[in-house]
Amino acid sequence: MRRSTRNYARSGSGRRLSRVRPTNRGGGGGRVPRFAKLAGTLEWRNCVVLWVNVGGADYANLFLDGGRRMTWFASSRHHAESPIVQRLLASAAATAAAAATATGADAHHRDSVLLFCRLPGQPYVCCGRLAYLSHNPSSSPLKFEWLLLDAPQLLGGDTPGSQHFAALLRASHPHPPS
Repeated sequence: MRRSTRNYARSGSGRRLSRVRPTNRGGGGGRVPRFAKLAGTLEWRNCVVLWVNVGGADYANLFLDGGRRMTWFASSRHHAESPIVQRLLASAAATAAAAATATGADAHHRDSVLLFCRLPGQPYVCCGRLAYLSHNPSSSPLKFEWLLLDAPQLLGGDTPGSQHFAALLRASHPHPPS
């Protein structure tokens, strides 16, 4: 990885987000993190990254509402009690609590959730920050629905990532396989 992207995450608009540092689970000490791509997640000290495949017959992850929302199916190894699922749900609860306050004072206590998507066999595209909308704890694998906070910039067509995002949207099939 290039040094400029190793320690910082960027939103879909190219805006620098907070400095990210790997947890012990995702690497550490300034090393490039290693992760199992089949897990679909990577934990950092202050965020969780979702690595999502779209557009293949084997993937049920869908963009909805013109790219403003997305369904994500967790790995079959993840269940409602998995630490990563609990972390995602805790982040969602903190987001809801911050939204309920006039000042949003609790917003700094939540982890960011970042989305990277790719077409089969292609490089990942940063799709920005996510906000939790819902999940189905009885589905297997667990199904989440996320709001893409940076969708306006990605859909605007005036950023370099817009073309890549548009390709992801075109490839996202309209209905999940049965």
